[in-house]
Formats: sequence, C-alpha cells, structure tokens
Amino acid sequence: MDYSIYIRPLLISDAENNLKWSIDPELWKLTGENPEKYISMDLEAAWLSYVLQNTTDKCFAICLNFPDHHIGNIELTNISDEEARCNVLIGEKLFWGKGIAGRALSLVSNYAFSYLKLKRLYTKIYSENKPALSVFKNCGFIQIGLAENNFIKLTLDLEDHDVKLSH
Repeated sequence: MDYSIYIRPLLISDAENNLKWSIDPELWKLTGENPEKYISMDLEAAWLSYVLQNTTDKCFAICLNFPDHHIGNIELTNISDEEARCNVLIGEKLFWGKGIAGRALSLVSNYAFSYLKLKRLYTKIYSENKPALSVFKNCGFIQIGLAENNFIKLTLDLEDHDVKLSH
C-alpha cells in the first residue's frame, strides 16, 4: 500500500503521541542515546512549547492524508543562514519500512532549500540504525565521516539535491 503523507508544524496537542514515542525503549535504542531524565506529559508539553517558540528549530508532524493520523516527526534544528540539522522519527511502528520517512525527508528538504534558502542539511545517525542510514542515503545524503560515540555524519548539499530532483 502506498501511503500519502503531509507534514505540518507540531502542535501542543501532539504531546500525547510524542510522549508515547519518547518513552519507548525500542525507539531510544535506535537513537544510540538514552533519555536524560524521566519524561512526563508536563515535560513533553513544556518541550513542545519551547520548540514552537524557538526560531532556530522547525519541527513538523508527519501525518497520513487518509486517515488523518500523526505517525512521526521530522525536524530541522540548529538552523543558521547556511545549514540545519535534520532528524526524522516514525514513531508508529506499523508504518516502519513503508517509505514514509523518505517521503517526509524529501518534503522537508524541499522546504529547507526552497523556502529557508539553506545550502546544506546534515545529520548524525547511530551506526546501528541501518534503516535510517538507508533512508538518508536514498534521499541523496552523503556519508562524510564518523562522529563521536558510534555516530555517522551525513550531509546533503543544495547542488546535490537539485541534481537528484532533475533525474
């Protein structure tokens, strides 16, 4: 089945889904990190409030068109004049491996390059998270090296993005 998606800015009402994903040990294992503290609904709502007011981050919900359902998040963080970090999470495991993360990454890349006028996107992915590495590489990101703690750095430059779109 081909799932049609859209992205929209995160809302405070997304806190419940975000909390569910934030306390899922399987999702944390894929990030190569651990939560710094217990995550409560109040903490999640406070984080969302902060993110929605922060000018250097753009956080989006990944939603199915039909039925309209929030299944993950994609974000651009540390936005500068030139670049931003990109992270994606499909929190609803039923939708893993369906190509949704790649479609969301394509949408947010287009937004970053066309609307924000950035020149580069980058990410750091835990080396054990093979599906995420595959998604980013399939979307044109190029591995540029290793980062601390078993993470892999990847980048997507505007020129490479434009070339991928023209093919």
